[in-house]
Amino acid sequence: MQPPKYNINEVVYFRESAAIGHLEAVTVSGIVYNGQWIYAIRAGVLMPISPAQHGDRVSMVNAKTIMFTENELITLCEALTLAEANAAITLTNIQRQKANLCPDITE
Repeated sequence: MQPPKYNINEVVYFRESAAIGHLEAVTVSGIVYNGQWIYAIRAGVLMPISPAQHGDRVSMVNAKTIMFTENELITLCEALTLAEANAAITLTNIQRQKANLCPDITE
């Protein structure tokens, strides 16, 4: 059996989110082996605070544990690489639209 790729309290990122340009950092809160490594991530649930209170109007008062397989999580460097590729595609699309819609504007 291979050792787990990530450790408890290690910061990881969601592969699918990074692929569309969103870097969502989460912390591994648990690891189990069930034929493959499964990682537990605690996700906060946003709950409103009473309007009578001052300060933030949103608080992380509850949390749920969500399980992910190893291939759903990536390192920061992997996340940055995916986000960079998405940004390049987005920039190309913006430049194409600009060329088509704004022919009088020069760079």
